[in-house]
Amino acid sequence: MKLAGWMGAIACGWALPVAQAAEPAHAQWGWLNLTPTLDTELNYTDNLFRTQNSSKSTWGTVITPRLQAWLQNDLSTYSLTYEVQDFRYQSSSDDNATDQRLSLDVHQVFNQSNTLNLYAKYFDAHEMRGTGLTEGDAAELIDKPVEFDYEMFGGEYTVGHATSTGMLQLEAKVESLEYTNFREATQYRDREADTLRSTFFYRTGPRTQLLAEWRRAEQDYQGKFIESDGSVTNLDNVESLYLLGLAWEASAKTSGEIKVGTFDRQYKSGTAQDTDGIHWQVAARWQPRTYSNLGFTTRRLARETNGVGEYIDTGEATLWWTHAWSSQYQTKINFLKAKDDYKGSSRNDNRTHFSASIDYNMRRWLEFGTGYRYEKRSSNTSTFGYTRNVFFIDLNLSL
Repeated sequence: MKLAGWMGAIACGWALPVAQAAEPAHAQWGWLNLTPTLDTELNYTDNLFRTQNSSKSTWGTVITPRLQAWLQNDLSTYSLTYEVQDFRYQSSSDDNATDQRLSLDVHQVFNQSNTLNLYAKYFDAHEMRGTGLTEGDAAELIDKPVEFDYEMFGGEYTVGHATSTGMLQLEAKVESLEYTNFREATQYRDREADTLRSTFFYRTGPRTQLLAEWRRAEQDYQGKFIESDGSVTNLDNVESLYLLGLAWEASAKTSGEIKVGTFDRQYKSGTAQDTDGIHWQVAARWQPRTYSNLGFTTRRLARETNGVGEYIDTGEATLWWTHAWSSQYQTKINFLKAKDDYKGSSRNDNRTHFSASIDYNMRRWLEFGTGYRYEKRSSNTSTFGYTRNVFFIDLNLSL
């Protein structure tokens, strides 16, 4: 996943469905708690490279051992997590890859009205062929996945608390993306991003808050793009967002947040066109029963391009449902519909993603599941269209 993808996931991650998996236990080593887990998946895909001609199908495995070391001091928590994700493909060994991820999270509560969150991440990972920089026919022009290093660190300081009349959040973070192979082409996509955010919440009732938010993100590309006509494109930019919204928890069953406003993207050179537009983020969750959750998210945002145009104007909506049919069985359904307009080019895409699974909690420390994932992208540039079906079985272990 590229930098914009990680940023988007972080931005809306709280609204995504959370699996009610087997509850892992932890071991104590002095004052430190250790929580090891192991996730395994066996899958079959009919279109490994996400190409229009669906030329490669294969069985594959994904094995993910993970270790979290954490401690708690009253309301403050400190956590360090290390994860290895190993991908193996029976019919395409050139795409075998091993990713490593390291993350640090510090939640420091000084008192009821002063809280500090510090976080840092490091990924040594890869983009599967057919994603990121190798969408479309480019997936079959290289012989292995594109690899990258991603670094991010930042902090958020909160003054006030959930029930105070006013609450202010201040956040700053720095991100860096550097590709590590195919450097003749990928060097032009290396970049750094600096982001500042300020959000003020004003309580208007026991369960509602108005909010005002300002964000500033600066993208600094390490290389300049040489076009086929010899011209140079510089995609360095500064984007500012101004949002107003409402956060609510109407009852224990219903909660949500709406943010609507404008964005203004200014490029640092005249080779790319400055732009502005509407930005929104909406997330709502309904829990009619303690064992059933229904959620909806939608957003419109500007994303950094992965090789076509100047940026991607994205609008998407997601609907998800999780339901525990008993203490052991749970189903999950997720549906996404999106449209991507590649500004500065003629490319327009429509994306559809669907997934469904059933999980069986055999023991507190053992969960078994099976499911299906579907992807479809239609594009007015035919080389980027594809459909993809994945069937999988997973097994998750913990202490």
